[in-house]
Amino acid sequence: MADSARTLSYVDYSINNPHLVELRDSCSVCDPEISPNGRYVAYATANEDSPANKQSKICIRNLEPLASKPVEISAPIAFKPHWWVNPSTNDTFIIFTNSLVDCNSAEWSSTKTFKQKISNGKPVGSPFVLIQEGGFHDGLSPDGKFAVTSKSDLKMKNMITGEIRRLFSWPQNGKSGNSSTQICTDASICPDSAFSGFCMFLDNGYGGISALVHEAYRPNQYLFFVDFWGNVAKWIKSPSNEYSWMYPRWSNQVNYAVSVARDAAGNGKNLYLIKLSKESFVPNRLLSGKNIADPCLWISRNFASKFDSAGRYDLPANFAIRDIIAGKMAGFWRYHDSMEIVFVGTSHTHNGIDPASFARKVWNLGIPAFQLYESLSILNDYVLNHCKHVKLIGMDLIINRLFLPKPDSLKSNLYGSTGYLFDRSHDFWRDSIPKAFLRSYDRLPFLQQYEGYLANPPYIPCRGWGSEHPDVPSTTTVSLSDPDYLRNLEELKRTANVLRKRKIHFLLFISPISPRYASTPYYGPEGPSPEVAKAVVTQIHDLEKSNPFLHLYDAHEGGSHDYTDHEAADYYHLCSMGARKLSKRLDSLISEILK
Repeated sequence: MADSARTLSYVDYSINNPHLVELRDSCSVCDPEISPNGRYVAYATANEDSPANKQSKICIRNLEPLASKPVEISAPIAFKPHWWVNPSTNDTFIIFTNSLVDCNSAEWSSTKTFKQKISNGKPVGSPFVLIQEGGFHDGLSPDGKFAVTSKSDLKMKNMITGEIRRLFSWPQNGKSGNSSTQICTDASICPDSAFSGFCMFLDNGYGGISALVHEAYRPNQYLFFVDFWGNVAKWIKSPSNEYSWMYPRWSNQVNYAVSVARDAAGNGKNLYLIKLSKESFVPNRLLSGKNIADPCLWISRNFASKFDSAGRYDLPANFAIRDIIAGKMAGFWRYHDSMEIVFVGTSHTHNGIDPASFARKVWNLGIPAFQLYESLSILNDYVLNHCKHVKLIGMDLIINRLFLPKPDSLKSNLYGSTGYLFDRSHDFWRDSIPKAFLRSYDRLPFLQQYEGYLANPPYIPCRGWGSEHPDVPSTTTVSLSDPDYLRNLEELKRTANVLRKRKIHFLLFISPISPRYASTPYYGPEGPSPEVAKAVVTQIHDLEKSNPFLHLYDAHEGGSHDYTDHEAADYYHLCSMGARKLSKRLDSLISEILK
């Protein structure tokens, strides 16, 4: 498409009878992006395909057709404008580069990334250098911690440490080691600071069988999502009637994106809305035309659903466990008023507590891979706030995890999820739960397959305790004076005291693991030593003596338990038979506690 043919056009979907408005006074429009307040658009006058790209400027104009003409940023040459709001000052800026040089080129380090302050649609002062070495063509994360370029390699810079990482490389890109050469384009960084260091992009295809998508794929056929640590979280295939994606762009809201799709001849005729949730992998076509390029979607926060993030504990989908969290939480919000006995915790609860084996109604809120703080967050933020009739809360106690620090929000299955952050921003609905919040679950039908896990969790097949010589850690040097252990123990004591004041029983249980660890110098696959583990159990028992509402049940007994290979799934978990056995024993104990 010739530069002069690149006019600026938009559609306002908030009005009756939406229609295309073409602003013919703005030509040579490349890479347009709408401002955070929805009033302005910034664009470059050239791109890499433009003969006149050495004279490229960045222009800003009002989206009203009769408003003043575009104004230019005072830079000799400028490309790829991206709006950015400083989270500390709320000042608005445009991030841009002075070159379209490939980031693998020797010249790239001599290019720069700039920042220009904007007020009321006009530049304020002169642009200044944001990154001295390297043009990061795809902008800055909302919190300012990461910059991205995908020309033609995908690289992300940590603005705090200065580290630059090459993303979507072997083995995380699903390609073979000798086929890890990549060409990545059209990266778009996540607009939500809660998911900083997360972007989507297009890849140049793979002729082998991808370990991610399980097929060979054409250039740009899949839209991939990756974080700064290289984890590929998700991928969305182009519609079956289209050849590939082109110009994908995240909107200003985390759950929505847009992309052009092109046919086999390379023509971009259709623009699609992509809702980034499990039930919407089939994008919705927004409009059709000829030579559609460089789309941008802006959604008013008033126009978007107030509860669009409700229940989205599955997003962003960079952790498979989040599907289970979302499903169990869907069941929690549906049945929380009737819950009297609730178990929280890790995979030892998820796979070890069989609600059907209890005389009373029991709910299993255990989540695989959870750490202590995440389990206690479910207990404190949700169960205590919303289970008015709860009498007893159970939780598995994994000894070695008492020595772990609180997980970073970006790496946590719970703390980084959209649903949790939404709940936290509303103080976990302590005062009341809006009806609209509960109704929002009606739009999440895919969660029903996991919702049943509350009462009937899936169990791992019974395969036995594993090898006679189980895996052991390379070293275990923790002690009872470890700072993380002391913090975790204090958090347990605090929670137990809160429950005591509310006359709610707190039942901690230690699930059995492979008895073969008893013949090793280690309590379990991740330590600690048997001596340290025994001392931990003693300390919990001491707390139990001073708190009549705290109870500890040690089913492992240092490896001298009676759970056989027929009742084990692996060296660390019970199977269905073992879960029934443990649950019946806990049921007897609960009957004594609550009598």
